[in-house]
Amino acid sequence: MVISYQQQHLSNLSINFTSIFITKPTISVIFRNRFESISDHVKEDVYNQCRTILERSQLLGILQHNISNGQYFFPNLITTLQDVYLLIHYPSLSNEDNKFYLQMTSSYLISKNLQKLSIQQQMRTRIVIFLSENYTNVMYKRLELWFKSIYEPYTIITHIIRIQDSNQIPFNLMINYTKYNEDIQLDTILFFLENDYIIETDMLSDTIEFFMSHNPCFVYQPDYSDNCRLDINNDNEQINIVLGRTRLWRSIVSTSFTYACRWRTFLAFEDIIMHSSNNRKINHDIKLRAGNTVFFCVTPSYGGRLETLLLPNEINITMDDDTSVYYKDLWSIARHAFIEAQKLDSFPVKKMNEQILFFQL
Repeated sequence: MVISYQQQHLSNLSINFTSIFITKPTISVIFRNRFESISDHVKEDVYNQCRTILERSQLLGILQHNISNGQYFFPNLITTLQDVYLLIHYPSLSNEDNKFYLQMTSSYLISKNLQKLSIQQQMRTRIVIFLSENYTNVMYKRLELWFKSIYEPYTIITHIIRIQDSNQIPFNLMINYTKYNEDIQLDTILFFLENDYIIETDMLSDTIEFFMSHNPCFVYQPDYSDNCRLDINNDNEQINIVLGRTRLWRSIVSTSFTYACRWRTFLAFEDIIMHSSNNRKINHDIKLRAGNTVFFCVTPSYGGRLETLLLPNEINITMDDDTSVYYKDLWSIARHAFIEAQKLDSFPVKKMNEQILFFQL
């Protein structure tokens, strides 16, 4: 089902290289390209895929309710497992830094997302941690144990790679890693995750399901939890809305590059993505090539950066403008996740009172 939402009175480094990264101990990690490029025919198929998501939504049929389990379903959807890769970079931070504790909280919430996947989907899901080499050997081993303890039980592979700290190197290394890795195929869904987002535990399962049902080009995760509201961020005063099984998904003018996509989609736009450091220009050029339905985000959002989240008592909702659905208490989700994470034996640093931590953040 598709809804066209017309807004009224709203305000207004190339990757083709062989890279050598020195890690601890002094070992050279070399990634060679497996996918030099894809054909123009495949690229055109991807661009057409971006333009036709509304048609695919209509083919799913009218959303129906299953009385026996209380869930909604699309009558024409054929359920299939998806190959999934999660990629995330952790730069070095002092374990006295509150942001370090926030990253540990965020990493634990990713684990909670993995736990909600079916066992069959977990066996098709891999995660790669690009971890800064600038930790002491003791701290590095603690972090390795932490990530393995919270991810290995719920993925087929948990891979940890030591890398140098740099603004540009991690992303380039992630991309080169995908080109080298034979487990990553053209239809693999890649999640480029942020290390400090607070996310609800159904973000991963619902997004995988959205790829299975609607096959979007890019799914965008905004910094601000209300950035996907229907009354803002308009695209030429028109927003395209499609129904997911549990939430609405809307087209959006994305302003950053925190996203998920299939590997073939990335390769189709690689010439744009890898030749600019300006996210707004990248997203603008992608839309020029493939149309206004190339980026989608979910509404209400699954989360955002903690520092951008409003506390419940900061939300001013009026009778004429009830947008409370967009302002979930994600601070509470973060606090509870932090308390749970610290109970695990593998938690890598000394415990901290959650009230002190969240008061200081």
